[in-house]
Amino acid sequence: MKKLILILTICFSLTFAHGQTWSAIGNGVNGRVSSFAIYNGELYVGGQFDNTSGVTPFGIMKWNGTSFDTLPGTYLFGSSRIEAMVVYNNELYVGGAFCPGNSPYGSIYRNIARWNGVSWDSVGNGFNNVVYSLAVYNGNLYAGGDMSNSGSVIVNSIAKWDGNQWAPVANGVSNYGRVSKLEVYNNKLFAAGDFSIMGSAAIAQWNDTTWNAVGAGGINGVVYSLGVYNNELYAGGPYFTLAGGVSVNEIAKWNGITWASVGSGIGGNNSGDLFALREYHNELYAGGDFSVMDGNSSKCISRYDGASWNAVGSGVDSTYIITDTLFDFPMYGDTTFQYAPAMVSAFMEFNNELYVGGTFNMIGSVAAHNIAKWSTPLSINEISLTNQTFIYPNPFSFSATLHFNNFLKNATLTIYNSVGQQVKQIKNISEESIILHRDNLKCGVYFLQLTQDNKIFTTDKLIIIDN
Repeated sequence: MKKLILILTICFSLTFAHGQTWSAIGNGVNGRVSSFAIYNGELYVGGQFDNTSGVTPFGIMKWNGTSFDTLPGTYLFGSSRIEAMVVYNNELYVGGAFCPGNSPYGSIYRNIARWNGVSWDSVGNGFNNVVYSLAVYNGNLYAGGDMSNSGSVIVNSIAKWDGNQWAPVANGVSNYGRVSKLEVYNNKLFAAGDFSIMGSAAIAQWNDTTWNAVGAGGINGVVYSLGVYNNELYAGGPYFTLAGGVSVNEIAKWNGITWASVGSGIGGNNSGDLFALREYHNELYAGGDFSVMDGNSSKCISRYDGASWNAVGSGVDSTYIITDTLFDFPMYGDTTFQYAPAMVSAFMEFNNELYVGGTFNMIGSVAAHNIAKWSTPLSINEISLTNQTFIYPNPFSFSATLHFNNFLKNATLTIYNSVGQQVKQIKNISEESIILHRDNLKCGVYFLQLTQDNKIFTTDKLIIIDN
C-alpha cells in the first residue's frame, strides 16, 4: 500500500472544492447590488445603479447567463434602489425606494411594483416608505421595511398581499421599527430587524394567526440577515452578543427550540455586519462588511460547513468605489465624494453557480464590479464516489484508511488545497484501500480526486484533528 499525506480539518466534499473559481459578470454595474431573483429562467439583479455593460436600467436588470439586458419601462422608477425581489403568482415583485420624489410615475409605483415579463404594474396603493424584504408564506406575499401605511391601511413595517389588497399582519411591529428580513422556516414566517414584538427583540415568528417570541427576549441588537442551513435558522447583523440569553457574536442559529452560537462569530467592538446568508453546495455562505470570521481573516465573505468557518478565496476589495455619485449629490454639484467600504450584500444560486452582489471592484483577485460568481463545477466525466467509499476513522489524528468498493487499476490520486490548487499527486494506484498518514504536517484543508480510465471520481469528506 502507498502512504499518502493529507491535511484536513473540516467536513467538505471535494466535489465542491475542485475547480473553485471567481468570475466577473460582464462589465458589472456602477453601483451597489442588493438583491437577486430568478424569473422565467433569467437572473434578475436589483440594487442602486444606472448602467450595466452599456445597458441603462435604473436599479434593476436581468442576466441570461451570457449578457445583461434592461427591462422595458425600468426608467419609470427614476433614481431608484431595489432592495428585495421575489416571484409570486407567476409575477416578479420588486420592493425598495422609488416614489414621487424620484420618479415621474411614483404615484403609481410607490416602493413596490410587479413585472409579468412584458410590462410593469402597481401593487395596490404601494407604501409610504422603503421596502427591504419580500417573502411568500401560506399563499400570501409579505413585505417588510420602514413603511407605516399602504394608502389608508396602517401596517407598521410589515404587510401581506393576497393578490388583490394589502392588509396588516396583526398589529405589525413596534412603532418606528424596521423589518429588514423575512424568511420562512419550520412552516412559520420569521421577521427580523430593529423592533420588538411580544417581548422578542429584533426577531419574531408569525404562524399566520399570531406573533410569537423566538427564545427568551430575542436578540439584543439588530438583525439584518436570515438564512436556513442544515434545518436551522441563522441570524446575523451588526453587533449583538445575546440570542435567547445565549452568548453569541453577531451570528446565531435557532433549531426551533433554542439558540446557539456559530463559532466565535465576527468579533466584537462593532467589527462588522452580516447582510446576507445563503446555503450553497452544502455550506452556509455569509456576506457583509466584516474582516474577521471565527478568529480568521475573511474579507466580507465566508462559508460555514457546519463545523468551522473558512475564507472564500481572498475575499473582496472596494478601492475607489464612490458611493454618492449615482443619483443624488453629484447633480447638486457635490464634489466631496464618500468612498464605500467593501461589502457583500446578496447571494443567489443560478445555473449551479453562486452569484454574489455588493460593493466591490475586485473579488478573489478577479476584477469584478459589484457582481461576480463563484463556481464549483464538475466536468462532464466527473462522478461522485460519496456512497462508494469508506474512510475510517474520520476524524483522525495520525492515520486513516480510504477504502473503495471497487478495485482500482492504474488510478491517479490528486490532492487539492482549499482554493483548488494541486499540492500532491500519486500515480499508478492498483488496490482496494489506501492508508492515509498525517506524518509531521499540521492541520489544514485538502481534498481528494481519483482519475481512472480518463474519468474523474470524487471522494467523500475527510477530517484531521490534533490529538
